[in-house]
Amino acid sequence: MITNGCTNPYIVLCNDNNNYVVKFPGNVQGKKALVNEFVAANICKELQLPILKFELIKVERNNYNDLTYGVVDSIAGTAFGTLFKDNLFPVLSPSRITKTNNKYDAIKILIFDILIGNNDRNPGNLFIDVKTNKITMIDHTHIFLLDTLWDDIQLKKIMNDEFDILRLNQYNYNNIIESIIINDNLCCEVNEFRKKVKNVSKAFLKQVMNEIPDDWEVKNEEKEVLIDFIYNRFQRVDEVISILGIESGEK
Repeated sequence: MITNGCTNPYIVLCNDNNNYVVKFPGNVQGKKALVNEFVAANICKELQLPILKFELIKVERNNYNDLTYGVVDSIAGTAFGTLFKDNLFPVLSPSRITKTNNKYDAIKILIFDILIGNNDRNPGNLFIDVKTNKITMIDHTHIFLLDTLWDDIQLKKIMNDEFDILRLNQYNYNNIIESIIINDNLCCEVNEFRKKVKNVSKAFLKQVMNEIPDDWEVKNEEKEVLIDFIYNRFQRVDEVISILGIESGEK
């Protein structure tokens, strides 16, 4: 078991012969933790953000022999797995970001986190892969502003809330912001990312919702409102870019 995660994930060898960091349906944060991970991972993939390979992992009731997680019902069912890599090190300084091979992805991650309402970007889930010298990210349990406590009623209440970067993890985001050097290359990268964000369609989001496993028990009403919540915030990406001062040349 990995002890520094609130969802008590395990490193599990799966039938594709890869190790995955697996979050089970019976984790203490509930099944919404898996929903959040799955939805965010698919959006990141669509936006070409640097994330690790992810899979839905079917855990049968007879596949838990080597686990000490607890009762069988906490493990069995559909789990969410992220490819395990042992060559990842936390982002600890702005200067280290500027030396990576994908330094502009850092500001894209910041924009994405603000849009998706990520409350938990920290040194434990923003890394540099030392083999590729690239930034990568994991762990999207605490998103949609409400972490795992959202439902259709609560999302409707915050649908049009203003963006508030002060609620974010200041240590990590300060590292990103301080690494930003406003120039034509950065502005071009941000502009292309803006287009990708605005092109995230309701049809794509509906497809993602339809792929959520039934045993995660997400109501249709929740899926519909979550689509609206994500879509509406993504369409306001210009507000986030303006807050960060990139267009004006200010941080």
